[in-house]
Order: sequence, then C-alpha cells, then structure tokens
Amino acid sequence: MADAICRAAGISTRRVYAFPWWCVRLAAPFVEMCREMLEMRYLWKTPVELDNSKLCAFIGAEPHTPLEEAITRSHSWSQGTLCR
Repeated sequence: MADAICRAAGISTRRVYAFPWWCVRLAAPFVEMCREMLEMRYLWKTPVELDNSKLCAFIGAEPHTPLEEAITRSHSWSQGTLCR
C-alpha cells in the first residue's frame, strides 16, 4: 500500500519509515491521544477480516475499486481540497 501511495503522490518510497511507536510510548503519560493509540496498537499488528456474506446475499455483489485507482483518485481529491 505504501508503494501505491508513493506512486500517486510522486515521491520516493525511500521516504517511508516505520511508525515511531517509542515516541508514542514516551508521550503516553502526558498525552491522552498517545495512551489511546497504544491501547489500539494491536490493530496495526493483527490482521482483521470481516465476513460480508450476509450483506452480499442481501444486496448482491459488492463493487470493488482497484487499489491503485482508489489511491490516485483520493490523492487528486486531497490536492484540490486540502492543499489550498
């Protein structure tokens, strides 16, 4: 996913680093958001899979946007909306 985001943003993947969890742990006693992030850290480490079979049975096949297209469109939208 990082590669696709870097391609859409036009930057090198050499600029992508692991998230500095040690900084979050250091700030946790003082910053509530950091404490909450540590509590939810397991979501970064453990894959989460959802079963949508009931939804598909109810509404039919779900549409899928290819990852590359979704990232490119999201990046284009953010450039026009967020970076003014």
